[in-house]
Amino acid sequence: MSLNVLITGNRGFLGRHFIKSFSKRHPKSKIYISNTTENNLSESLGDITNGKKLDFIYHFAAWTKAGDFCLYHPADQWIKNQKINTNILSYWKQYQPQATMVAMGTSCAYDPNIPMSAENYCKGDVDPNLYSYAMTKRMVHTGMVAFNDQYKMNYQTWIPPMLCGPDFDLEDSHFIFDLIRKIYNGKHHNEEVVLWGDGYQKREMMYVKDAVDLMLKEDNKNNMIYNLSTEKEYTIRAYAKKICDILDYDHKKIVYDTNKFVGVRSKRLEPNIKYEPTNIDFVIKEMIEYYEGKINE
Repeated sequence: MSLNVLITGNRGFLGRHFIKSFSKRHPKSKIYISNTTENNLSESLGDITNGKKLDFIYHFAAWTKAGDFCLYHPADQWIKNQKINTNILSYWKQYQPQATMVAMGTSCAYDPNIPMSAENYCKGDVDPNLYSYAMTKRMVHTGMVAFNDQYKMNYQTWIPPMLCGPDFDLEDSHFIFDLIRKIYNGKHHNEEVVLWGDGYQKREMMYVKDAVDLMLKEDNKNNMIYNLSTEKEYTIRAYAKKICDILDYDHKKIVYDTNKFVGVRSKRLEPNIKYEPTNIDFVIKEMIEYYEGKINE
């Protein structure tokens, strides 16, 4: 099948994996790229396809970083991400209303005190530490729903747990990548391994290739939220122990700093799409091998 698609956020973790998988599945298709958030997507979108009609717009771009970044940049995140989202929605309406808009939501846009099921997205309160970023994710979904209501334009919102896998950014990545880096340095450079929190907070992770495979299924329906979940979550201590076992590092040496930001204690999505998740131990081993390969280049 030959498709014309636009992808924003192609240089991000998900974007890189998505393009690889999409290109293999659809080698005759045309991929248009808007590869920066520096201009809030405003400069390059107007004539980026040279009049070609798109089948899909995959909107992965967002201005954010891992760790406690959201704590210190709530105003900047609000302005930048609202501009990015407004610009892509305006482009969709003006130039490509026939295309299906596929955008990413986030688990932090759920109220952690109610079931994280698709019908509860945009309901209740979000984690106050992530309020600005979470609300911009709610807003892009709300925008797509509004365009569907008024103009009958089609959309999909995909909400995964934390995505993991190889080809991650060594300098700016979520906790599992940071665990690998810290424990590796503890093993090979005798550095003290200090992790944020008491280690009993739980997190769910999903193999990025599994998420991409689900997003690329040809029978996906429009105008709905897709909640993705492995239906398993582990404590930070459990993830650290898995990494320690692979790297042959004594997990009892790890220090837990309870003064650091840890986020919510637990957040597991309730899925409305079923699949067989890739084994998490395989994924962690693959990530460690990728990390070792990169630092030894």
